Amino acid sequence: MQIDLNHINAARTTLRFMTSKDEFTFRAAMRLLAALLVGGNRTIQMSLYKYFRTSRDETFFAETRDRLVRSSPTVVRLSQLQGESVLTLHQEMPPYGLGRLRRPPPDQLGHRHP
Repeated sequence: MQIDLNHINAARTTLRFMTSKDEFTFRAAMRLLAALLVGGNRTIQMSLYKYFRTSRDETFFAETRDRLVRSSPTVVRLSQLQGESVLTLHQEMPPYGLGRLRRPPPDQLGHRHP
């Protein structure tokens, strides 16, 4: 399936959708690209590599840079929160082991968070 999608330029097209300012479109493109790359698919990797080597369009890189800059404060805060969670968990653990750890409940979308 991945190779068939590659033959119709799905990987390259997905890169164009990843430059979208619309968050839904961007996330859908990310999920599709991740699915195309499952298993380290060399054909898809080479297709992307060739695209980046031959294309003069730098929109993908500019948008990726902008997204990283915009998300930096969020990533830092999440990292801090995770550190606080680890500290809290460590403080609550009995000295002889992990005790009974429970997974957090899923969020509104059904996703579980570590």
